[in-house]
Amino acid sequence: MSQVIVFLLIFRDLCPNNIIIEEGSNEVKIIDFNVSKRFIDRSTGKKFKMMTSTGFEKYRAPELVLASGAYTENIDIWSAGACLYFMISGEHAFDG
Repeated sequence: MSQVIVFLLIFRDLCPNNIIIEEGSNEVKIIDFNVSKRFIDRSTGKKFKMMTSTGFEKYRAPELVLASGAYTENIDIWSAGACLYFMISGEHAFDG
């Protein structure tokens, strides 16, 4: 995630299908950046207001599920936790 943050992108669709762990390696790669979006204007440093609901329901952050308006890059942290839970337990943390 640190490289994604350096590029100032919010992924918005993080789920196990978009995560690759290379066999015999410690590398984890995130793929499929179709709905990712820059979240900070490079020239002004201001955050863009994001409101489009994206991503698979079982990995969506509460602010997307509840349609509470604008959201931040923190939705990717929530999704990463939901993905990790699924990869460890084999079950979804929430029914979605």
